[in-house]
Amino acid sequence: MRTRFYRRYGIAAPNDPQSTVRSPKRFDFFDGKFLRSVALAKRHAAAVDDNGDVYQWGDNFFGPRPTSNDTAGLVPELTLKGRKIVSVALR
Repeated sequence: MRTRFYRRYGIAAPNDPQSTVRSPKRFDFFDGKFLRSVALAKRHAAAVDDNGDVYQWGDNFFGPRPTSNDTAGLVPELTLKGRKIVSVALR
């Protein structure tokens, strides 16, 4: 796995100042939620919670890559609700 991409695009640790992330970090956003499935791609990520709702985040998910002062795209966004999704996969 090429972890440098995850840090570069804010997928695995959006608020971590390190240039290389060796493992994903806890997202405060998911406190109190149980996740059925999580998928990390080079520039995008997705998760399914225990209700089957899908959340997505990452570079180019909401437009251009965020600048150092902008967190758009780094906070997971509910994108599919009420469909009872079980798992998610990304390319």
